[in-house]
Amino acid sequence: MATTKIWKIKSRFDNVIDYITNKDKTDNKKYVTGINCMADIAFKEMSITKQQFNKTGGILGFHAYQSFKGCEVTADEAHEIGIRLAEELWGDRFQVVVTTHTNTKNVHNHFVINSVSFIDGKKYYDNKTNYAIMRKVSDNICKEYELQTLEEKSYYKNSSNKYARSSKYLDSVRTDIDYAISQASNYNDFTKILTKMGYELEHSSNKMSIRKPPYKRYVRVERTFGEEYSKESILFRIKHTVSFKVPFPEVHTLMGRYKRKNKTAIRHKQKAKGLRALYLHYCYLLKVFPKQKYSPKYSKTMKEEIKKMDNYSNSAKFLTKYNITTLTEVKKYKSSAINKIVELKGLRENLWKKHKRIKTNEEGQFICSEIQKLSTKIHELNTNIKLCDFIENRTVRIKEDINEKSQRNKLRCMDKNVR
Repeated sequence: MATTKIWKIKSRFDNVIDYITNKDKTDNKKYVTGINCMADIAFKEMSITKQQFNKTGGILGFHAYQSFKGCEVTADEAHEIGIRLAEELWGDRFQVVVTTHTNTKNVHNHFVINSVSFIDGKKYYDNKTNYAIMRKVSDNICKEYELQTLEEKSYYKNSSNKYARSSKYLDSVRTDIDYAISQASNYNDFTKILTKMGYELEHSSNKMSIRKPPYKRYVRVERTFGEEYSKESILFRIKHTVSFKVPFPEVHTLMGRYKRKNKTAIRHKQKAKGLRALYLHYCYLLKVFPKQKYSPKYSKTMKEEIKKMDNYSNSAKFLTKYNITTLTEVKKYKSSAINKIVELKGLRENLWKKHKRIKTNEEGQFICSEIQKLSTKIHELNTNIKLCDFIENRTVRIKEDINEKSQRNKLRCMDKNVR
C-alpha cells in the first residue's frame, strides 16, 4: 500500500534538497537519482533554469513523498517505483530529484520538483486534479508490483468531480486515437491525423505523449491506456485494421477545437459545412488536396549518403574559413583546439565556483550568460575536431586509393611490355 502527498516549497529550496539526499537516510546516497538534472548539483541546475526564464520568486518548488506499508517492498523496488512515478508525472518538462529513505521502519520515497519547466519556463501548479492523477498513477505502478492500493474514497475525496472530468477527457483521447489508427496507412500518417485533429505530440524513448488544448498536461499513451497503445501495438493495429477510409479524417474528431472567450472554453465543431464541405468533397474526388506538403522518404543507404555529403560540405566550409591547405595544418588546428577546450573548461569551472557565492540576481544572470557563451565555444570546437578527424581519415583513404591506382597502372604497363 502506498500513500502520497505533495506540498509547496516557498523558502530554503536548497535545505529541502539537502534533507532528502542526506547520505545517512539514503544508504550513503545509493538511492538518489536525478531526472533531467544531476543529483549532486540539482539545486544549481534548478536555479539556472529559474534565472533563464526570470522566475526566481514565488513558489520555488514542490516536495512530495510516497510511503509504503511495512516491509512490503525492498529499498531497490521502492526506488524503482519512485523513479517511474516521477518520470510519468513530471519527467517530460521538469527537473526532479528522487530519493528513497531507508532509515525508518517504512521505506518511503521523497521527490523535489522544480517549479519552473526547463522546456518552456512555465510553472507547475499543484491542484486537486493533478493530485488525483498522481494517486492514480502511483496505484497503477503499485499494482504492477502486486502491492496493495488504497480505496478510492480515501484519496479522491473533494476531488472526484474534477477527476471525473479528467477521466472523460482521457476517454475522448483514447477514442480519437482509435479513430486515427483506423484511418491511418502507416505510423507517420497516424501522427499527422492526430496533429490535424488538434493534438500536440511528443516522443521520448520511443513512447508517445499527447495533449489537446486547453488541457495543459501531456498524457503518456502507453502508460495511461496500456500495452495495446504502445508504438509496436499501434503499428500492428494499423497494418491489420480493415476499415472504411473517409476523406479528411481530422474533421471527425470527438474532442472538437477550443477557443477562449471571456475566460470560458467554448467547443466548436470541426466538421466542414456549406461551400467548404463541397469544395473538400470535390478535392477528394479529383485527388487534389490543397496545401499538402510532400515529405520525401529516404532509404537507410540514401540517409548515409546524405550524411556523407553534409560532412563533405561542412569540411569544405571549415577549410575555407580557417584557410587550411595541408594535412599538417589540420593536425595543428586540432591540437590547438584540444588545448583551447581544456582552457575553456577551466574557465567554466571557475565561473561555477563563483556562482555558489553570488549575492545578487544580476550577478547570477551575468555568470550564467558567460557560462552559456563558454559552452557554445566548446561545442563549436568539438564540432571542428570531429571535422578534422573526418578530413584526416578521408585524406588517408584518398592516398591509399591513389597508390592502389598507381600500382594497377604499373602492372598494366609491365603486361604491355612483356607482350
